[in-house]
Amino acid sequence: MKKNKYLVLFTLFTINILIGQNHPKTNVKIFSPKNNSYSIYYPENYITEEDTEGIVSIFNKSKDGNEKEENNITISNYIVDKNFSTDETIALMKNYFKDYFSIKLEDKDFKSFKSKYDNLLECDIKENDNYWKWWTITLKNKIFIISLNKKTDINDENVTLLRHMIDNLTIN
Repeated sequence: MKKNKYLVLFTLFTINILIGQNHPKTNVKIFSPKNNSYSIYYPENYITEEDTEGIVSIFNKSKDGNEKEENNITISNYIVDKNFSTDETIALMKNYFKDYFSIKLEDKDFKSFKSKYDNLLECDIKENDNYWKWWTITLKNKIFIISLNKKTDINDENVTLLRHMIDNLTIN
């Protein structure tokens, strides 16, 4: 009995060490736009910029100047006069992509996730040499559109990072 207990403890200890080695702790900073509508944590080695319309870019620059390794995260937020259902949010985003990017999407292109928000939607788009992953968050009368853009396929590590940022987003 005692042997089994030690074996279980040893196994858990080994798993924790292996996981810790594969996922080093990322130091983060916090950013809030000028309108103070939200706060978001991001890796400290990333750069933040906010344009005159309040659209925020959070990005990394590769050490060797290789654009294919760079992530560009963009966040825009809007206050609207109503709360949106999932179907209304999908319709809104389909129109957004059609109007701004001339991309026609179907309802099936959007995945919906349970979260602390009223709606959390995700969709993937590949346009020429750009790969995009888009998230739309609605909470009460606020809409957040968050995108991740790369010159190569968006990998699981990229998605995990951004999902962590979204999960820890504080909406004011």
